[in-house]
Amino acid sequence: TLNILSPDPSWKYRGGDTIFFNASAIDLEDGKLFADAFSWRVDFHHEDHDHPALDETFGIQKGFYVIPRLGETSENVLYRLTCTVKDKQGLVRTVVRDILPKKISFIVRTEPSGININVDGQRLKTPATVTSVEGIRRVITAPVSQINNPKLYGFNSWGNGQKEPIYTFLAGEQNDFLAKYDTKNLSIGNGSGLKGRYFQAVNTLALNDGSVYKNPIALSRVDTVIDFDWGFEFSPDITRLKIDLFAARWSGQILAPYTDEYTFYLASDDGVRLWINDKLIIDQWVNQAITEVNGKIKLEGGKRYNIKLEYYESGGQAAVKMSWSTPLFNKVIIPKLQLFPDPTPDDLSTRLDFAVRVYPSPAKDEMKLFIRSILNEKVQVRLFDTNGRLVYQQPIEVNIGLNQFQIPVSELPIGLYILSFTGGINNYEAIKVMKN
Repeated sequence: TLNILSPDPSWKYRGGDTIFFNASAIDLEDGKLFADAFSWRVDFHHEDHDHPALDETFGIQKGFYVIPRLGETSENVLYRLTCTVKDKQGLVRTVVRDILPKKISFIVRTEPSGININVDGQRLKTPATVTSVEGIRRVITAPVSQINNPKLYGFNSWGNGQKEPIYTFLAGEQNDFLAKYDTKNLSIGNGSGLKGRYFQAVNTLALNDGSVYKNPIALSRVDTVIDFDWGFEFSPDITRLKIDLFAARWSGQILAPYTDEYTFYLASDDGVRLWINDKLIIDQWVNQAITEVNGKIKLEGGKRYNIKLEYYESGGQAAVKMSWSTPLFNKVIIPKLQLFPDPTPDDLSTRLDFAVRVYPSPAKDEMKLFIRSILNEKVQVRLFDTNGRLVYQQPIEVNIGLNQFQIPVSELPIGLYILSFTGGINNYEAIKVMKN
């Protein structure tokens, strides 16, 4: 006959408690059994499996086990105490006692509500109620920033004033937690990436002095993000570009989701340089192993800025990556939704002389007029239908370099039109355009 004297069957544990165990046994032939007949083990039972807590220990009639505060945070747990006695004939008797935990609940809230919070590795949408074994060390992690609906939530403090986003406590010490967030409205775009134009060089000098960009375009495409690692054996398109001695230029616009100081990061092998709104903020035009550099600029939320990124690969590994961060969100690859490709026709992107292009044609709602000029001048733009009637006119100021203008055509009937330019010094010619 074996009886576990302690712990009492009704006793429940908390994290940090000590299980004191004791038992007695009487054998019909041997009488009262002593310590050398006893063995004990403690197992931690979680869900549908066990973890050894105290390995089987022989020769003790009583003892103790200290329950740790750190470890499994699930509420579906218990400790299983197993006592075994053996008489002189080798016969055994085993008794098992399950020790259940004391449980408490706590609530995690955010201000405003609905923000996701991490509780011991589990992502929960607030407000969230969590059941826990009392006395167990718990960790609540408030994300430094989170984008939702489309807003940016930046962690400010906990309800008690703590500024550190990681909050640790013993379950039962506190039952209500509030994480306070600052809210910023976001301008989330619908972009598709940046226009990438790739050029092949004949030598490293053309890369170093930038003259490679006067060469014909070997490859033109829209790249959704700038996150490339072509390694040692590939290029952006192995059928059009060799693995070494090539350059790329990505251009278009970038939309700032909110007003703040932005840090732009370029990680590359080899040279890179970056312009935001025609301001050079990163200039690392050198041969190098993969190196990350950064530059800062203040951007206004909801505003688009011109962006141009140039990169060259001299030899060896080829890689380039563009990320950004602000004080409210960690460094991430700039997403395609915030990037808008340069619509400039490819044959104008490298020209230095005078030229005029209209894109697209046919156009549905708007025609984009591109003028590459070697002069500053004022020009009158006129659009005529095939009967010679004037349907649109607008004065424009053309500056040296590449100019872009918009011509609204959504209200015009489908058909052929003539675009003319008057009053300018350049040798403009009338252009046929289509409206669909």
